[in-house]
Amino acid sequence: MVFCLLSGGDDVSPCFSLEWYDGYGSIIFYDENWSEYRGVDKDHPVEIGDDVRVKIAHGELSPHPMQECMMAPRAFDAAIDFLKTGSRPSWISYTFIS
Repeated sequence: MVFCLLSGGDDVSPCFSLEWYDGYGSIIFYDENWSEYRGVDKDHPVEIGDDVRVKIAHGELSPHPMQECMMAPRAFDAAIDFLKTGSRPSWISYTFIS
């Protein structure tokens, strides 16, 4: 989990959680209310087994949803874009979880 320091104070806000294993990854961005924006890479969908998906499930006991998995380099690029711009990248889609 990566936290961001908000300017002008001592407050921190969640930014994103990135997990990867065996060349695949998943990324979840958070807003100030801890709502989740789960990354979905519609341009490069992947088909991976439950054994990998459970390794990138952000602490959940069940495998991460297939549509929210991606190649690890794409997840890393999304994290880098966020760190550079301060906002979720627009080149991936998101599943919103409140």
